[in-house]
Amino acid sequence: MKTKTNKILSLLLTFCMVMAFMPMFSMKAHADSAATLATKINSFAHGGTGTLAATVSGSTVNVTGTVAGANDGIVLNIDSGVTVNWRANFSGSYQYDLIGLTGSLGKGTFEVGPGGSIINTHTDTGSQAIFASGGSYIININGGTVKATGTAIYAQYDNTIINVSSGSVSSTEHTPIYITGTNCKVNISGGTVSKFGKHYPAIFVHDDATNTTVDISGGFVFGYDPYDDGLISMYNTKTPTISGTGIVCAWVKPTGMPVVYEQGSSTNLTANSGASTKWGIRPADASIPAPQNGIIYVKGSNTGFFPIYDVKINSFNDVKVGNWFYGAVMTVYANDLFSGTGANTFAPNDTMTRAMVAQVLYNYQGAPSVGGLPNPFKDVPAGVWYENAIKWAYSEGVVSGTSANTYSPNDPVTREQLATILWNFVSKPIWGGDLSKFTDGYKTSSWAVDGLTWTNEAGLIAGYPDKTVRPQGKATRAEVAAVMSNFMMLPK
Repeated sequence: MKTKTNKILSLLLTFCMVMAFMPMFSMKAHADSAATLATKINSFAHGGTGTLAATVSGSTVNVTGTVAGANDGIVLNIDSGVTVNWRANFSGSYQYDLIGLTGSLGKGTFEVGPGGSIINTHTDTGSQAIFASGGSYIININGGTVKATGTAIYAQYDNTIINVSSGSVSSTEHTPIYITGTNCKVNISGGTVSKFGKHYPAIFVHDDATNTTVDISGGFVFGYDPYDDGLISMYNTKTPTISGTGIVCAWVKPTGMPVVYEQGSSTNLTANSGASTKWGIRPADASIPAPQNGIIYVKGSNTGFFPIYDVKINSFNDVKVGNWFYGAVMTVYANDLFSGTGANTFAPNDTMTRAMVAQVLYNYQGAPSVGGLPNPFKDVPAGVWYENAIKWAYSEGVVSGTSANTYSPNDPVTREQLATILWNFVSKPIWGGDLSKFTDGYKTSSWAVDGLTWTNEAGLIAGYPDKTVRPQGKATRAEVAAVMSNFMMLPK
């Protein structure tokens, strides 16, 4: 009996051992298949508006749709040989990552292609658009957009490969590409990688990321206020490889923004050897949103335009360095007080009109709403470019008409009219002084004496070398630009 019992126990023990080791020989563990991933994406509760639609074609999951305002992220565990082809527009504000690539067995490919975007607007600099926290993924940016306030792509796990061939990767406050995993690879052959936050590089490789490499053979890597250790900071004893048509461009952003640069100049720009980076204007294209100002870059066949929202480019043929009014015109143009009279003209010596003055002050005030405000002037028709400015200025007591129902918008503004309008704009302050120091001060209209006195004492409207103030003289656009440039520096 004992022998029989021992034999049974031995058989049971052998069976248990076989079953315990069977997965090692007959069963292979997997991450999620294409079908499983599609089901997960289609049922994802993102907390925003819109939908994501995932379909399966062989080993590829194609994702389309639009989601805005998401407050949660989706975690994907992509199996080896499976590709998630992201063509959806997915945006939201989530403290962590909108797309999480995880799982120790995750070895698939995640691609953001043409039309696809992943944008995380959460203000925490620790948030990400894409976070590879497990596995060994391939992340391809091939015509799509990945953007975050924090980090755009964070590769925490080993053996992650990030390929940027077209499209864009950008961060407004942190680092576009951040690597802490070992044996990772960053390959940039096209597209743009850009950072706009201070004190951070465009690509950061942590000192724990041993054997991680960065290879830039094309594309455009950009950042302003460069990090202390450069736009590409590698603390793992490696150095980035910049070859072929790759461009790495830094903009030392000046204080006192906004700023205007001369077209074709390279002021405050630096780039790697063989690359040309100059300030320029992209040809107007209704399909491309403003701004049209930015950097024109060239290195071999790699040519492109990178828009910059903080600058303007001087395209005026009649405003050049050395003109007495150059600084003033650039100041008012940079601050959106004045625009040109044409694409390439400012017309500094043209007479300033009454409509133009109203428009400049309206711009200075931030173009407030004029809904419900009256328009008593029959010569200010609905829809004309200066209508809102004159309605606002009249309602605020800044301007008055030339009669009860006329404004005379195209009449030249006189120096005493300009002085009075500015005086009204600042609520009619009373300063000491008078106009007797000018030989023609007595010619000032009675209604303009206080205004002209104040603008003269405040350093806004000066007299001429012949000791005249010419109260009825016409003011040019350059002269009013100088007045407004000085006006902007007055204590608020």
